[in-house]
Amino acid sequence: MGMRTAPARVLLLLSVVLSACMAHDKAGDRAAAVGDWKAAYGEYRQALADEPNDPKLKEKYDRARAEALTASTAAARGCLARRDWGCAVGEADFALSIEPGHAELSDLRRNAGRELALVEAEQARSQIAQGRLRQADATIRHAQRLSNEPAVQQALSKASGALVVAASADADRRRAARQYPEALAVLQLALPYEPAVRDRIEQVRQEQAAFLRAEHDRFMDEGDQLLTRNAWADAAARFSAAQAAMPDDRARASEQYCRLALQADGAVERGDWPAATRGYQQMVDLRVERNGYAAAQLARVTVRPWAVRIRSVLVSPLRPDGVPWVGRPRPFVVRVANELARASGASPGSPFLMLLGQVPRENQPHVVVEVIAPGVPPLLTQPHRGLYTSLASTVVVGANAFERRRLTFRVFHAEPSGLVEDIGVVEVPIGELIARGGARLQGPAVAGLELTAEPADGVPIGSFSDLTPAAPPRGPPRPPGR
Repeated sequence: MGMRTAPARVLLLLSVVLSACMAHDKAGDRAAAVGDWKAAYGEYRQALADEPNDPKLKEKYDRARAEALTASTAAARGCLARRDWGCAVGEADFALSIEPGHAELSDLRRNAGRELALVEAEQARSQIAQGRLRQADATIRHAQRLSNEPAVQQALSKASGALVVAASADADRRRAARQYPEALAVLQLALPYEPAVRDRIEQVRQEQAAFLRAEHDRFMDEGDQLLTRNAWADAAARFSAAQAAMPDDRARASEQYCRLALQADGAVERGDWPAATRGYQQMVDLRVERNGYAAAQLARVTVRPWAVRIRSVLVSPLRPDGVPWVGRPRPFVVRVANELARASGASPGSPFLMLLGQVPRENQPHVVVEVIAPGVPPLLTQPHRGLYTSLASTVVVGANAFERRRLTFRVFHAEPSGLVEDIGVVEVPIGELIARGGARLQGPAVAGLELTAEPADGVPIGSFSDLTPAAPPRGPPRPPGR
């Protein structure tokens, strides 16, 4: 395959070379037609390099070369007569590139180069006086390439000395302003002209290193203080500045910690628990914790089984309209209701429980609590007669301390006849209950529903105990007061 395709590649290469040669030849013809012999010389020279055995092309090249040399020599003489040193140098350099050993042109180039270098030496001193040190350095370097005659070297020595003095003064000003990179850059301009500047460069580098270390430490301290206040964005900016001053792993990890905190907290706001969990776990893995925030948030955001337990329920013996749930009105029952109101939801102590026990049995309702939890069918406690009932009813929910869904508890009076009358409905956000570990809920006639929430790792979500998975009785509600 390679041998069969080789001729094709050779033909293609020849075609490209011929095309390039023809292009240069035509460009040379166009330049020659308008008397631009410099351009014609350049084009024919390139074409001849591609086709060195073409006699017609050789003839064109020789004529263009002679014409360009004649024109450039004449131009160099005219520029020298006008004291246009830059023009004279340029034309002489071009002519000498055609005929390097031309004695007259060599003398012309040397004289013009000397005069132009002297002009540029003075120009460099003017640029230094104007504070344009970088331009002055470029001017001095160009003048050095133009001529090495003693007069030029003397003039450039004065200019470079002035540059060293000005650069040192500018560097000192920048050092005072803590602009160390700029100070080092200007001293580097002076170094080629004064080797002793190297010591000053080293001194500035040491000052810069000390300053950057101090800045790094300052930014780190500020970042740590902001981090303890959970001011993530501001702390991240400080840690980023510390890395800019002096990169190190602690500053990098601390900035990453803050960025992750912003992302994880945002995920919490969106309710994106998997993203929040990953974010807080990554924060913990960085091992730059200051106040245990990430570990605490990880524990709060991780979805796990929680056992919600109803510890007790306490209801008022009276409906909101002042009529007992059951039985006839009695002054003692009213007194108990008033005592409950004054207790303001506090957990009942032994004396108060004794008072509740004195309420006549006929005024004690049959209390049932309906539990409505996300992802779980309605659950019921067993009916208990009395105003206060201790319970151990438990349902397991999958949630975390940020869960916004709510647990609803409907407390009602269920008569043996089947009639049902609502006593009250209370509810609590699941996350709030988990975060607090418990709650005591109240309603107008529900004096207290005591709850606790505990981790239940390994227990299936949706499981329950001391509850009945059945819909609540739905008999026609009895009108209050009857």
